[in-house]
Amino acid sequence: MSRNKGYLKALENYVAQLENSLIRMKETNSEDSRQIILDSLPLGSLLDLNAPQENQTSVPSIVNSAKDQIPQFYDNLAIPGNAAPSDGPLSVIKTRLASENNKKYSTVPEGRNTLSRSPYIILSLSLFFRWLYPSHYFFVYREALLSAFFQDRNSKSYYCSEELIYAVAALGSKITNKSDELYLKSFKYYSLSREIILRKIFQAKDCSFEKEGSSSPKLALIQSLLCLAFYDIGRGENSSAWYFSGLAFRIVHEIGLQLNPAALNGISGEELTQMDIEVRVRIYWGCYLVDHFIAELYGRSTVLTLSNSAIPETDELPNIKAGFEDYMYSDPDKPLLVAAPIKCLILLSRITELYKNENTQLKTTSERIGALSGFNIDLQKWRSSLPKELTWSNETLAEEKDFDPTISFVWYHYYMILLSYNKTFILDSKENTSIIEEAIQDLFYLLRDWIIKYHTFEKCSIQMVTTAVLALQCMNSKNISCIYYNDFTNFLKSPTINYDFLSELFENEISSESLYPLSLSDGANFLADEFPDLSLLSEMDALINNQVYKL
Repeated sequence: MSRNKGYLKALENYVAQLENSLIRMKETNSEDSRQIILDSLPLGSLLDLNAPQENQTSVPSIVNSAKDQIPQFYDNLAIPGNAAPSDGPLSVIKTRLASENNKKYSTVPEGRNTLSRSPYIILSLSLFFRWLYPSHYFFVYREALLSAFFQDRNSKSYYCSEELIYAVAALGSKITNKSDELYLKSFKYYSLSREIILRKIFQAKDCSFEKEGSSSPKLALIQSLLCLAFYDIGRGENSSAWYFSGLAFRIVHEIGLQLNPAALNGISGEELTQMDIEVRVRIYWGCYLVDHFIAELYGRSTVLTLSNSAIPETDELPNIKAGFEDYMYSDPDKPLLVAAPIKCLILLSRITELYKNENTQLKTTSERIGALSGFNIDLQKWRSSLPKELTWSNETLAEEKDFDPTISFVWYHYYMILLSYNKTFILDSKENTSIIEEAIQDLFYLLRDWIIKYHTFEKCSIQMVTTAVLALQCMNSKNISCIYYNDFTNFLKSPTINYDFLSELFENEISSESLYPLSLSDGANFLADEFPDLSLLSEMDALINNQVYKL
């Protein structure tokens, strides 16, 4: 029986996936890890005995059925490795063999080499960069990662690693429909990334980046740890998220990422190009913002501070269009803003930090309310100073029924800060009441626009969820209008939200008793563990004591 091109391409991808899995099973000494890899193989499901039609794509279809009336986000996804070669300077469509002249940086591990041919991995990366980027993920420079992943001869391989690809894929596959096969792979990708990371950190003899005398290979490790931290936040594993992010920030200090890379260039024997320097700057400020976001989320102190940051501010980096169309949310001709939001959010974090420092010195309620009033004025000044591309108002949200996740994450961060600090004094200040009610109305408009445009919530951000919880907390105070109460409740109860920690909030019927004590930043917070899960600490101890892996 003759086979067409679509069938042959599916067969090639299937063989590549099997090859990659066998290599990883051979390299690990852990039976549990081998079982995870074995379970991840889609035996009998990837290939159809009947040859696919000529116009079918080899990428697994995860498009929801028409009866669900859900937009088809994944149609005709291109796999750069399967397209015709391009001569662009950072084109992702290149041969797998690296240039001999760039051998120092372009040697690609076999496992990662086969990952670039996996349709599931490619689709997961596409979902991540289309829907979650940049938001909290400023620490990832999309073009550098994808160019290294698809083995552009001009890219440096240390911008991509197997653990980073699995970590990003875990986040991307998590925002699909829960019935999709790709969604079921999400935790397996997370587990594989976590296994590689822990082995690298706690097994010095197996840590190749320790031997290279360069800090560059640790960049991907930092990025991987932060991706896993966000994955754990989404599933309610708060202690694990705190540990992973803390490890990342300490590695930042270990390699001196907070220092000016231009001033240190060449000291360790590693020559950095101007683009390398700019990428390091971007990664550091991305780490800084994650540190401050997680600190607000858990009500804890930060690790990275402006006073210890000798690194320059980030600038806009090139947005490479050729071959990356399926990894962009918007029209490729519309530039993606990254540097401007970073600068604005750094300033917002500094305003918040100064307020918290002042507030700890005050004793009476009237003094704290006065400090909060000044804080709110500073927030409004920050908002009015935003560049035109990021500016918004209550009127524009009410009139423009559109939603752009590549911009709105700045607004959500603002509302998270505004509500988390103002709700403490709801009962003590009428000024706070009006500020909170206007913020809740704005959040309702954003929620309405999301529903109009996307219908379901698989791809919503953690900020959408946290601000909705904060809005409900405020409305449960009885001093705030509850006109939008049911809208936020229905959103948080939606079965299409893929954040696992929400189920605990709604085990009982929503009431002021069940939600009002919850908080983002005052003592008890809605993501805090009453009894911290120390399983990761035990796993780390086992690694250190050589109980899991043989050195």
